[in-house]
Amino acid sequence: MLSQRLANLEESATLALNAKVKALQASGQTVYNLTAGEPDCDTPAYIQKSVAKALDQNKYTPTAGLPALRYAIANSARGFYTAKWITEDNIVVTAGAKPALFAIFQVLLDPGDEVIIPSPSWVSYKRQVELAGGAVVEVPLRKNFDLDAKAIAKKISPRTKIVLINSPHNPTGLVFSAREIAKLARVVKDKPIFVLSDDIYARLVYGDDYSPITTQPFNKDRLVIINGFSKSQALTGWRIGYLIAPPAVATAVAQLLSHTFGNAPLPSQNAALSALAGGDQPPMLKDLTR
Repeated sequence: MLSQRLANLEESATLALNAKVKALQASGQTVYNLTAGEPDCDTPAYIQKSVAKALDQNKYTPTAGLPALRYAIANSARGFYTAKWITEDNIVVTAGAKPALFAIFQVLLDPGDEVIIPSPSWVSYKRQVELAGGAVVEVPLRKNFDLDAKAIAKKISPRTKIVLINSPHNPTGLVFSAREIAKLARVVKDKPIFVLSDDIYARLVYGDDYSPITTQPFNKDRLVIINGFSKSQALTGWRIGYLIAPPAVATAVAQLLSHTFGNAPLPSQNAALSALAGGDQPPMLKDLTR
């Protein structure tokens, strides 16, 4: 009865375990939840109050997001990534970072295209690639969990369409070294390959060793960045993320979303606007470093 694409698709192990923990907690049991990547704190009060004042705003927004929010994200991203080329034309706001990833695979992959993913990796990458008709090529991280650009180079084939990196990395927590990121930039420099950087944890770094991917000479027309506010602002349940992509890719993503997820929830977009007005600095970072 179900489509072939769902034949081998199982529920996300992370979300299944998270649901089980919440059910056990609701029954009165004491359970420490180490499943989902969710800050153990509330959404900052100033964000909640700001959104509460704007609950009379309740209509659809443009699929790509509120123009003011796209502008604010671009402005923030230019500073964070040291990338003057980022404008609102590069930004698409999504209902969480996960739909942004799903949409990118849908618009970039044709059946049989390969996506290189460092392993171990977050559970949904592989399934999202497969749902788009692509094939995953796993490349183990180094023994110290750093990226292995040399090993990635050996796995590149004529079918390679995307190299995906995730730093700080889920599940190891390691920040990939600037050295290996620079090597990767050299590996893909003259190749028709997109580099997809999942930066959802990028603002939760406890030292000075984080080197944004944009500090390397990647071809900006082949670079896609996924980010959001779930982790940095404890907005997990609000479902608000975004992607930074070449304008043509961003337009294609918005077109796809117009037929699938639609726009991100308006209250969540207002929450993101409030966070950016506050500098998008994780309020719980000092507590997490203790």
